[in-house]
Amino acid sequence: MLRNRYAEWTTVWNWFQTIDTREALPREKWDELYGLLDMLWREERKEATPEELAAHAGALKHLKQ
Repeated sequence: MLRNRYAEWTTVWNWFQTIDTREALPREKWDELYGLLDMLWREERKEATPEELAAHAGALKHLKQ
């Protein structure tokens, strides 16, 4: 996973945490979209090196828990 991908994924997950889901999509569609993005995220992380994963973990610490 390249460094710019960290920023892209962080932006996506930040957006998911700040958007009012009621205004975006019906809950069922929202859950489908979130599930699809989560699957893509996990697939991309499978191919990352330990160093890339460590860097990514550092970037994600800024997200809400």
